[in-house]
Amino acid sequence: MALEVTLIKCVDAVYSDDSCQLIIIITSLTWKPGFITIYAITCCKCEKWRTIPTKEEFEVIRQNYPVEPWFCSKKRDCSCEHPEDIQYDTSRSWAIDRPNIPKAPPKTERLLIMRNDLSKMDAYYDLPNRKRAKGKPDIDRFLKENPECAPTLPLSSFNFSTPKIIKETVSESAKWVMAKRKRGSSTDSIGMYAVQCCECHKWRKVPTKDEFETIRENFIEEPWHCSKRPDCSCEDAADIEYDSSRIWVLDKPNIPKPPAGTERLVIMRGDLSKMDTYYVMPNGKRVRCTAEVDKFLEANPQYKDRFSVESFSFTTPKIVEETVSHNSVWKSGKAKKQDKINALSNNN
Repeated sequence: MALEVTLIKCVDAVYSDDSCQLIIIITSLTWKPGFITIYAITCCKCEKWRTIPTKEEFEVIRQNYPVEPWFCSKKRDCSCEHPEDIQYDTSRSWAIDRPNIPKAPPKTERLLIMRNDLSKMDAYYDLPNRKRAKGKPDIDRFLKENPECAPTLPLSSFNFSTPKIIKETVSESAKWVMAKRKRGSSTDSIGMYAVQCCECHKWRKVPTKDEFETIRENFIEEPWHCSKRPDCSCEDAADIEYDSSRIWVLDKPNIPKPPAGTERLVIMRGDLSKMDTYYVMPNGKRVRCTAEVDKFLEANPQYKDRFSVESFSFTTPKIVEETVSHNSVWKSGKAKKQDKINALSNNN
């Protein structure tokens, strides 16, 4: 049974009224569109956080909220008696999302993108012509150039309002992000870890990177079952559903845990074509291959009794292409490449 990892470091976005809240979790470090990993809402009765499995379902809830209040009973195999799915804390940035935003019209996609300084979010729409609209004037221009789209894409169906960021949660996240950038080291592109039960095949979230690395290291010899997690069994609903609303990759089993004093990073390339594996060494520098590990040990012989080259694995997860193809970054990159090809053909 292969391990599955869903990508994405998270920043959260939230809508709040007196009783319920809507949350969106999106990328915090790469700031690429389409990296939303988790959608959630609080029950209007018990006020517990519940994750929403797909972007489409979340947009339906948001479109009709708060006219149609949301309760735990609306989620499959869920009730107010179950523990909440996600905890509010300051380890990630949160923002207040807005209710009654219409679903994105057919053949368009609504994107929310955090600015690099974490000061604000911007709303965009990817249009059928693969161009990006930043405001209603862009939509109006598109409709004038493509009048055949007017019946299905009325101007009123677009909403560029943006979530309001909760500053008290951004401050700690911003310090962490800026510190990482100052040190010159990248962070994992992975924001959620998950494993599939070898018996019921349901997805279970793994709460920490360290725990995931332990499972992965011994995965073949010690298959994973729901019963290995406290208060969990195969009878419980899956923690997360496999779909194309997020990017998935197949991780490799039996990769050794990083040696003490090092950290293993898996980083997605900007065009979503591939992932790269690095290790941050005790001196703070990154290595990209076993030859660089050898070089580090030669320059720092005091570490030779702590780890060897065999302690490192630079194998990378395999990207599930069918989930990438639905991502706006991938679409945008592909469209740009095609535009360049067309421009060259026209010039010739």
